[in-house]
Amino acid sequence: MHTLARRLAIATLVMLVTAMLPRAVPAGPPGTWTRIGPKIGTGLSGPAIARTADGVLHVVWAVDGPTDSYRHAAVGVNGKSVGSLTTVLSKWSSVIHDPALIIDGDKLRLVFSGIKGPSNDPYSRGAMYTTTSDASGKKWTLFNGSMSKNSYAYASYGTGATLDMNLVPVATWCLNSDIWWHVGVDPSIPSTVNDGILPVNGGSILHTAIATDAVTGGVYVAYYNQGTKGNGTFAKQILPTRGPTKKAPASTSNGSSLEPGQNLALSARRGVAGVYLAYGVGYPSTASVRLWKLGTNSTLTAPSSADSDVIALASTPDGGLWIVWHRNDTNKVYTARTDPNVTAFVQLTETDPPANTADVYRIAADASKGTLDIVLNALAWDSTNSIWHTQVVPE
Repeated sequence: MHTLARRLAIATLVMLVTAMLPRAVPAGPPGTWTRIGPKIGTGLSGPAIARTADGVLHVVWAVDGPTDSYRHAAVGVNGKSVGSLTTVLSKWSSVIHDPALIIDGDKLRLVFSGIKGPSNDPYSRGAMYTTTSDASGKKWTLFNGSMSKNSYAYASYGTGATLDMNLVPVATWCLNSDIWWHVGVDPSIPSTVNDGILPVNGGSILHTAIATDAVTGGVYVAYYNQGTKGNGTFAKQILPTRGPTKKAPASTSNGSSLEPGQNLALSARRGVAGVYLAYGVGYPSTASVRLWKLGTNSTLTAPSSADSDVIALASTPDGGLWIVWHRNDTNKVYTARTDPNVTAFVQLTETDPPANTADVYRIAADASKGTLDIVLNALAWDSTNSIWHTQVVPE
């Protein structure tokens, strides 16, 4: 199982043995990696990304310290930074490390949880909260309300957000054997509107993700179950009606499965029907990355994807998909692009991570303008973490 503690231990051991070896510097297409913002204190942080109508990619990540905060950066279509770093939220006792960023009309909406501080503060009740900005991302306003009735969101092991078929925000989170979701933003803390709930018998749920089919409007949740009963990766339609729970093909091997390195890579196709999940198969190490169309038994196997850990998925303007993953054995970042009908892979790239990278802990991707933007949280050989960005151009 790719746990953070295990990976940190391995990285430390490797650093002691090989710190003096030269590290390759990325060069040539698609360009170099650019660090976004100063070094951060955690490998668990996001990043959360979304693209506004002007083509700018917005990135939000958590920063640990004496108090916790979220920072924001903007990247233009050309891959260059736009404006300066801004603070989304600051001076909280704790915030979750995997917030969700979505486009809601003409606004950026960050969905998150945490504990602000004093017990009598309404933002210390552990609910799901939200803060918004205009398309610039320069000034954020914390909403006086919440997106959950229960108070478990602050301890979630997987946070996600989407818009439903009526363009209403939907948040999801999980803890222990339960998955919750909430439709809408409510002017009370906690909300007076009930949450949806999916109990998983004997489950231990992690890394939930959520997406909305662009044609049917069906909202799907995907999750990993590490429980002793029925472990593996699963997906289910939860809105507007509930569908059957389906297990991702081959997500267990002889009754065992690998925990994903981050929230699951779930994406709808852009402008056409279909929701897809990219996930690792094999045990005790990943044999390959599969791309599964929910509601079917159909999968594609990504080439050169053995020993992968963190995986991201992004939709293209023509209905295709990009998968992005990091491999432990090569310490490289790989991408595979499908054709518009998602029947085959038509482009594979391989690139070194940012210079002096010991490991990659989190990865996110967006291809809504054609070019693939990759944002990751990388551990350097000096034991510091940073958020990095690069691009891959479709061929």
